[in-house]
Amino acid sequence: MKKVLVTVGSILFAFIFIFLISNLQYGISSKPPERIQVGVDKRIVTNYEDLTRLYPNVTLLDAEKGIFHVPIESLQSTVRRIQSIPGVVEIHTLPGTPTYSFSQYFNSIGAMLSMYAKGEFGYYYMPVGGKKPFLEMLPTILKNSLTYFVPGFLAAIVGGVLFAVFATMSRVIGKIFDWIHRVLLMIPDFFIYTLLLMFAIYITKFATKRVILIIQLKNEVPFFIPFMTIMIVPGVLIYGVIRLALQREMAEPYIRTAIAKGFSHKRIVITHAFLNVLEDLLTILPRATTVAIGGMIIAEVLCRISGIGGYLTIAYSNLPITCAILALFALIMQGIYALLRKMLIVSTKEVNVSA
Repeated sequence: MKKVLVTVGSILFAFIFIFLISNLQYGISSKPPERIQVGVDKRIVTNYEDLTRLYPNVTLLDAEKGIFHVPIESLQSTVRRIQSIPGVVEIHTLPGTPTYSFSQYFNSIGAMLSMYAKGEFGYYYMPVGGKKPFLEMLPTILKNSLTYFVPGFLAAIVGGVLFAVFATMSRVIGKIFDWIHRVLLMIPDFFIYTLLLMFAIYITKFATKRVILIIQLKNEVPFFIPFMTIMIVPGVLIYGVIRLALQREMAEPYIRTAIAKGFSHKRIVITHAFLNVLEDLLTILPRATTVAIGGMIIAEVLCRISGIGGYLTIAYSNLPITCAILALFALIMQGIYALLRKMLIVSTKEVNVSA
């Protein structure tokens, strides 16, 4: 029970920390522009200091570039007056110096939390126009995302593990799978997602009937592209870790003992070596989860799906709550992996090979 409470507490602390860090931009403030750069015809205006004598509230900052300081309250009126002076060719307003204000940051956080406490979580802007409260759309959004995220991520885990086991049991298959694995690792993730989209487009183009849905059509949500996007990259990641872990185990003394006792290679890999790589699997799953979430977001953006990731590009009202949902999901999954590791992982290498 104590371990559970510690894990839950760690997840809550991490969630709060991520929420605060993800909203740091609200503390950035840019001071209003109080500087102008004046371009003059040197044949008419020979000295920038003449302008300061005409307008006492204007201070010359750079005599070579013609940069002046003008109080913000009189900026517009002063610019109009200087423009009317003969010889003044152009005037540019220079940007103010950005600063960071912690008071502004915490005020923004307080206002955001106050809005959340009132049940105001922003709006979901519909593709055809109009908007709906985010909480009203949340069940549909989550349903759309989980429809392909759950099977896609499970397929990544099962596929990555099975391919690694097959590659370990057969040297020929192992060479083929390892070559494919190296090729996929060399290709950038986003390029893989783009290739999937192009493949779906060409299949749809040459097929007489609709085979693959590319973008969301009202309530019809694409499945193939998000599913493959979520499955491929995390699956490649899991395969690489489990493959190396199995190769490591196959070189252990207890494996050589099992071989000496006459056990088949298949039995050694499945019943002995595989049990000792469960810790490696649980170690890579948190990383694979975040990669799968990133793939889901990209797929939803490419396919214009009304999912939790697609919401990031559709809704511009209160995006932090959307990011918080994704962060909370990732943290919960990592907490589950940590608990599984404590419950399932026992002292390894002490495998009974006498059976």
